[in-house]
Amino acid sequence: MREPLDWKLASRRRADTEGVFRHLAAASQGTPIDDWTPPSWLLEHQVAAAKRIAGAIAVFRGALLADGVGLGKTYVALAVATRFQSTTVVAPACLTAQWERTSARLGMQPTLISHECLSRSGRIPVSDLVVVDEAHRFRNPGTQRYDRLARDLRRARVLLVTATPVVNHARDLVNLLRLFLPDGALSFLGIRSLERAGESGDDRVLAAAISRLTVARPASMVARHGSALPSIIEAAVERPAVATGHRVTDYASAVTQLTFPGAPTATRHLLRSHLLHRLASSLSAFRGTVIRHLAYADRALASSGERIPARQVLRQLLGPGDDLQFELWGTLGDVSLTCDTRGALARERGFLLHLLRTIDLRAPSPKPDRLAELLRDGPGKTLVFTASRETALELAGRLSWHRLAVVAAGRGRLASGPADIQRILDLFAPRARRTQSAASQRTRVDTLVATDLVSEGLDLQDAGTVVHYDLPWTPVRLAQRLGRTVRLGSSRPSVRVLWFAPPPILERHLQLERRLARKAEVQLALTVPATSRTGRAQIFSQSAAARESLCTDPRPPRPTGRSAPTRYAVVVAPPFTVAAVWWGFASGDVGELLAIGPRPPHIIAHPPHVLEVVKNLRHGVAIDAEIPVTSRRALIRTLRSRLRMCQIRAVGAEGRRLRRQVLRLGVAAGKQRNIKRLALLDRVLERLQFGCTVGAERRLASVLNEDVTVAALRSWLRDTPPGRRATPSVQVVAVLAGALVHANPASSASPASAISSSS
Repeated sequence: MREPLDWKLASRRRADTEGVFRHLAAASQGTPIDDWTPPSWLLEHQVAAAKRIAGAIAVFRGALLADGVGLGKTYVALAVATRFQSTTVVAPACLTAQWERTSARLGMQPTLISHECLSRSGRIPVSDLVVVDEAHRFRNPGTQRYDRLARDLRRARVLLVTATPVVNHARDLVNLLRLFLPDGALSFLGIRSLERAGESGDDRVLAAAISRLTVARPASMVARHGSALPSIIEAAVERPAVATGHRVTDYASAVTQLTFPGAPTATRHLLRSHLLHRLASSLSAFRGTVIRHLAYADRALASSGERIPARQVLRQLLGPGDDLQFELWGTLGDVSLTCDTRGALARERGFLLHLLRTIDLRAPSPKPDRLAELLRDGPGKTLVFTASRETALELAGRLSWHRLAVVAAGRGRLASGPADIQRILDLFAPRARRTQSAASQRTRVDTLVATDLVSEGLDLQDAGTVVHYDLPWTPVRLAQRLGRTVRLGSSRPSVRVLWFAPPPILERHLQLERRLARKAEVQLALTVPATSRTGRAQIFSQSAAARESLCTDPRPPRPTGRSAPTRYAVVVAPPFTVAAVWWGFASGDVGELLAIGPRPPHIIAHPPHVLEVVKNLRHGVAIDAEIPVTSRRALIRTLRSRLRMCQIRAVGAEGRRLRRQVLRLGVAAGKQRNIKRLALLDRVLERLQFGCTVGAERRLASVLNEDVTVAALRSWLRDTPPGRRATPSVQVVAVLAGALVHANPASSASPASAISSSS
């Protein structure tokens, strides 16, 4: 192991506190590329993001661009793409046209592939860079789109683009990063295994490590660059019932009696919650979902014992595009009915049929009436988000289709009849979408009622009001909805947000607001810069803000080479220590701001706490003293522990299984004296030892589960980038340490000599 810890200290006369602080700020930025000039069409805050993302891609083969909604991530991604010969953009189908228009305007022609195409076994062409827009849609490794993307990345660099990389828990983020990172790729940052970190619940340590390859800034942090977004005006949360009298209570009681025969316990709970969620939306949505359950029961009873694929079951019960499909996917297997289950399902079908007959769509409904009242005095255009197509159409009818359009379930509708979705969006937001067609009074659209189909990526800044007519399952949707109009380039100084929550009787069953608050806490603990919860349209991450507040410019030139001296300063302050550490790899350097607390010495990972420590030390009175012995030793132990962790190659569960399988094949090849095959298997084993992405593991599993040929092994080795073999070098560029009393320099040994002797 290369020993990097024999520091040479700079003269204290040149190591003033502000000079040390500039080095700390530089290390906090991670891996920016200083010798690249991004395209001139970027805004100032986008230039900084592009440089940091480009540096992370150079070192880690991938990066995560998670800037807040509306800050222009598309432009940053395209700027980074100018560094590569070929680029493929993987985006939702509803956004491919927008990517095409923006790329053409900038003189670029990336290959465009939709998420939906990957779900239908589409392929990603060989590219130098793959940009994955709305990457949170790939958080579930059990889906076909994740599997196809992971396998087809091969040697491509990866840029994940999403303002909300964490939807439910830390595993979402780990699953995304494993698309381009081996399990132990962040061991030098204190994460021995990404997969274990995602399960452990230690979100702060995971977030601190991931910040080295992530740009995640809330809008409040880019305002200093002159990029202001509209302010948000919150309205009180409304809780009107969807029907008068005892109807809602009776329907909710009926739903709680459903047993969903043949489904696992966890699936039953989610299906029951889904029905109640639809009931909270509208009677039309509730009735439509009951009809879908009846149709599924009829199909299952007529199946004669054959298995019904889980994908078909979910589509039939929930409808296309429902977010709950991600939650149910891992709990529901293919369905086949036993004799007992068929009898229970037949009884439940009768119960559902009786329930359907009791739903009266003509009953008075306070919910749409309350919305009409709130919109009566609202300024400008209004964007209304609902949970289902049935609700959208019912609401349009209640509002008399007056200058109103509906976009739901992949279809659009105006008062005059069906219409193309892109035409509807152009009529609703002609300024934001840069369409020159002037709408006549007859075709003017002032209110757009939509499901979450249009809650991602689209520019709809013409709207002055956003209505959450139904609460979604996750804060991701709340943030995405608001981001359609609170974006760069908006001409409005403010945006009004209206809230509709389930009535108390349904909230007791759903606990939807509690779910949103809990998931928002997880998001804020990780890399999400801003999120939402009921009644709060934007909650900014203190962690993201604290991390970015240290990334000040200009960045000082960092020393290079072993001979560069370490700048340091000691101040009268509590005995905390912060160090600017640079980890050196063949592909580039990674900066880290390492904070260590006393009694007992420990790493401080939470960015707000790190920022507080740095501020206290920065404003301390500088003294003529050496770095305290305890601080010096704690820093040495931390760096050595990280270096030892790098030498212990972390391999996830799937990687370990593949290694055992390759070893067995190697033993068989040795017995057969097949030297060529044995040599290739040895190279495969070495590649596994140094780490593989999840896609490489899946491709290797397919090779090993078939007739293992020399050609197949060579193809896998050719398409799989090798992991890092060498332990990184470490350079401590600057140290800022606190001392409670004026230390006598003569009373302690020189730090350089002490570290050298301890090496």
